[in-house]
Amino acid sequence: MSVASSNGPEGDGDARRATAGRFEFEVVALSLPGSCEPGVPIAASRAGGLGVLDFTHVSDPERSRAAIERFAQSTQGPIGILLPPHRFDFARRILEGVGGVDT
Repeated sequence: MSVASSNGPEGDGDARRATAGRFEFEVVALSLPGSCEPGVPIAASRAGGLGVLDFTHVSDPERSRAAIERFAQSTQGPIGILLPPHRFDFARRILEGVGGVDT
């Protein structure tokens, strides 16, 4: 297995891709379910992976919005948000007023 990085064999600066034979993997790191703490996703995003805030067991849209804002301000990389299925009103309340969100 090899990991591509700026110092790696490909030299493309993308540390989130790993290859094992013919398979290619992406690094994805999720926050703890039910937590609005974005530390792990921020670290993953800064390292070249995809950080994801897991809101599947969160019921406070204000805390969720604050976590999204902190995450977005802490990294230049892409960020992900895992929202609870079938809770469209909650998802809409979380995303209302979050700048730069592309739904």
